[in-house]
Amino acid sequence: IPALVVLLACVFFGAPILDLFYGPAFGRGAAVLALLSVGKLVNVWTGSCGVTMSMTGHQTALMTITVISSVFTVGGCFLVVGSYGMLGVASVVCAGTIVQNVSMWLETRRRAGIWTHLSIPRWRDARRLFE
Repeated sequence: IPALVVLLACVFFGAPILDLFYGPAFGRGAAVLALLSVGKLVNVWTGSCGVTMSMTGHQTALMTITVISSVFTVGGCFLVVGSYGMLGVASVVCAGTIVQNVSMWLETRRRAGIWTHLSIPRWRDARRLFE
């Protein structure tokens, strides 16, 4: 929930926030901030899947996911920077972050049998804690 609040602040008030903390020249980067914030929100929502994979002996799969997604992200950045500038690069980085985190999240479930995202317990399970 705090990450969602920060994302909404970055999306709707990115320019004033950047102006306030870094100066008026940085306010033009509000769209870039919004895109990168969306990628980071997905990172938060998928939980600590990378750490879980590493700690459960699946570091090779983690490395494979990281290398493949990084190659595509960097390559995509080189392809779009000339035509779309910083907004295109931010879009590619956002998409790459989402693909990497969702891939790690699904692979953690497949290999370790663990979901790393936040889950709200069912009412009867929460009630058992107080019995």
